[in-house]
Amino acid sequence: MSSQLAMSLMSTVEFLLWAVLGLLFWNKKLHRRFPAMAAYLVLRVASAPLLLAFLLNGGLLGSKRTSIAVYFFLYWTVYIASAVLLYFVCMEVFRSALSALPGLMRLGTIVFRWVFLASAIASFSTISFSHPNILIIPDVAYRLMHSVSILELCLLAFSA
Repeated sequence: MSSQLAMSLMSTVEFLLWAVLGLLFWNKKLHRRFPAMAAYLVLRVASAPLLLAFLLNGGLLGSKRTSIAVYFFLYWTVYIASAVLLYFVCMEVFRSALSALPGLMRLGTIVFRWVFLASAIASFSTISFSHPNILIIPDVAYRLMHSVSILELCLLAFSA
């Protein structure tokens, strides 16, 4: 099996899994209770076919170079939007888990904001500015997702 075939197969399966999860999410009417999660699912379901189309069809916009550039910007835009939405998903889960304890929920929300700010400062301070051009976008995106991952670990530790 070629690597391109494996990549397209995995991308297709990922899209189908996101679509099924989104369908179940909407059928259970959870999009009203968790709007950030609904936005995240919409982003994943909507972006997967677009990214797959640019990945598989190199000359979709005329030249292969243009398609690669569009894929680059689209991929990293979706990645950064995913990181931002995942932050809000973590906040929704936290608020939902502590909805019976409003004082603790308010305190925890303040703590989570500070934890995110501290992890974002720590992550962004390690960005290498050796790429002063457009290639800094992946570094910024990785650091943002790293900050959100730290927040997810904090949520897991807090709930345990």
